[in-house]
Formats: sequence, C-alpha cells, structure tokens
Amino acid sequence: MTGESSVRTPGGPPRQAELAIGGMTCASCAARVEKKLNKLDGVTATVNFATETARVSFPAAVSAGDLISEIAAVADRFYRSPELVGTYSVLLAENVDPDAPLHDRLAARYRGAIDIIAALIRRGQDAGQFRMDMDVTVKAVQILAFITGMETTWLINPSIPLSEVFKEYSESLARDMAPPSRA
Repeated sequence: MTGESSVRTPGGPPRQAELAIGGMTCASCAARVEKKLNKLDGVTATVNFATETARVSFPAAVSAGDLISEIAAVADRFYRSPELVGTYSVLLAENVDPDAPLHDRLAARYRGAIDIIAALIRRGQDAGQFRMDMDVTVKAVQILAFITGMETTWLINPSIPLSEVFKEYSESLARDMAPPSRA
C-alpha cells in the first residue's frame, strides 16, 4: 500500500500510517491484528509479521479519541494470550542489560510504542479532543508504564479485576486529557 488512496470519506482524504506492532509471536497473531483493524469503518490494513509492522489507510474521521477505548480494551489481550504476556515480560527482564542480545530490538519497540501513542495524542489535540497543555511524550510514557505495570501485576495476581482496572484507568485518562470546557 503506497501513496494516497483514491477512496474519499466525508471526513476528508484518507490518511496513511505505518505502525510498529509488538507482541506478535506468529503469523496467526498478525492475521488476528489485521482482521481486527480491517473491521473498523473505512480502515484498510496489511500486517507483516516478519517486519512487525502494519500499513494502515484510514479515514480522517477516525478519532484519536479511539486511543482511550483501545486502552480500555487492553485487558482482553491479557486474557486471550496469558502465556504471551508472561513470555514478553520474561524477555524484557532478561534483556535489560544493554549488552543483552535482544536489548536494542526491545528498546526500539518501546520507543516505537511511545511514538505511536504520542502521535495519537497529538492527533487528538489537533482535533480539539485533548488538552493542548500536556507534553505528549510524557503522557505516552505514562500510558505505556501503566500497561507494562499492569502486565506484571496481573502475572503476579491473575485474580485482579483487570477489565475493570483498565476501564477505570481509561475513564480517568479521558477526564485528565479532556480540553477545558467552555462555559
């Protein structure tokens, strides 16, 4: 998928993005991610397992506010593939040392995730959905830290009400990031 698509939507010309997709351990994972993305209205996606990327075309009307709903849905990933959450956590822990074999790759994936979240926040700011007075990179780091911390917490205690925790977090995030109301 290269260049601009000829498909036009009421929200303006479609946008293109190449996203880093972490956590895929097999071609089946890539197919599931692709299927989920393609279910979104106006979205066309191709996921490449080997390069861990997705090429996505989406209408300008797709809201950055979707970030909040996606965060709320993260718990589903934990329940669907608990062994992957554990495996990924072990890989991270075993590769903290800068000389470890996967350190650079995992650090790059982390930076890519921060960049994706920050871009979504910026898009929400541009659309007037999020406050303009926050440092988007700091907020992206906070969001990723919450998700990573919840992975560890859930591995230690899988009986925590994970869906409710993510739902409450996403709601508090929406309140915190909302622009000031105009009275």
